[in-house]
Amino acid sequence: MRQSFRLHDYLSWYLAPSLAIWGALGLGWLAEQRRAWARLALVALLAAYFASGVRWLRVLYPGGEDFGLAVGRQVRELARRARSSSPT
Repeated sequence: MRQSFRLHDYLSWYLAPSLAIWGALGLGWLAEQRRAWARLALVALLAAYFASGVRWLRVLYPGGEDFGLAVGRQVRELARRARSSSPT
């Protein structure tokens, strides 16, 4: 039986970890620079990342909901279960 190539598998198992590693190395290099442009670039990259709301994770999990919404929904569900099971 031949397995077909799936883009989702490629993105989640190869591309995303590679980008994370190279991105961390690049941010580390920028953080070590003592030039104003490097500091400005580091602040701009971090601000863009946090402002994006981690929406790029939709690429890794197509058809799913936004990562932040999914985490929030799971946290609310865990809190609801904890409240309903507490013997108060």
